[in-house]
Amino acid sequence: MELLKRIGERFLYSHLFLGLCAASMVQSTRLLFQLPLSLTPVTVLVFLLTVSYYNLHKYAGHLSLHSPGMFFRSCIRAPVRPLDRWLFLIAILWLPVLFYQSGWLISLVSMVMATVSLAYSVPAIPLAGGKRRLRELVYLKLSVLSFVWAVMTVTLPLLESGIPLSDTRPILLTVNVAGFIYLLCIPFELRDIKKEQEKGVLTFAVLHGEWFTRWVAYGIALLLIALQHVPGYLEPRQSWLLSVVVALSVVWIPLKHPLPQRWFYKGVVDGMMLLRFFVLYLFSKL
Repeated sequence: MELLKRIGERFLYSHLFLGLCAASMVQSTRLLFQLPLSLTPVTVLVFLLTVSYYNLHKYAGHLSLHSPGMFFRSCIRAPVRPLDRWLFLIAILWLPVLFYQSGWLISLVSMVMATVSLAYSVPAIPLAGGKRRLRELVYLKLSVLSFVWAVMTVTLPLLESGIPLSDTRPILLTVNVAGFIYLLCIPFELRDIKKEQEKGVLTFAVLHGEWFTRWVAYGIALLLIALQHVPGYLEPRQSWLLSVVVALSVVWIPLKHPLPQRWFYKGVVDGMMLLRFFVLYLFSKL
């Protein structure tokens, strides 16, 4: 039992589970466009980039951006766990192959999103005589994060499949996924209020309080449910099933402090992405 617990913790806290969630979102996009499930280069690319970025985010405080050389040296010297080092090494060796297989456009979009994500974690934005992280800009933090997830899990698989991005359905799906990710981020915002206040970091939840933040989440959920019922966007059964997933995601919003165990957020809240995939997969089999 202890061994299983340790394996589960490594799976969660090395962000392998989150990478699996990201890959499931890619496959959800494929299912919504009647594409077969397939371990495509983009699916593996999104998995590896997700695992690598969120592991890098854990060590962001040890990274230096004064020069490219200092950045790479600080990466090497950071107190990285052995499993995370292996995951970084696998990504470094495999990503060039995946970029080659995916083509220049997908590679370019991926690198732009990776750069934006890096600016989220380390001080890279010149502002007020210094450098700030995107996560310190109150109204950009969750919006940027949601946008990156939407691009990686909707735009990339559609580009890979040759589906025009200017059509109505891809646009609606991009907005839908961005809103869904934003909704899943709010429990984390509420969880971290006290910690961010102690650090002097201004977040949406710190600035506006728990009550208002919760009601913003409820409003987003209602908008997502309405969006999923736009004529011609989804099949009726898909609309209702995905609306149930959104409604379940809202269940975690009103939880009282002290909040559940640490694994709850990485396992259950992030796990709503997996639930979304399973719902769509089961629907495709009916």
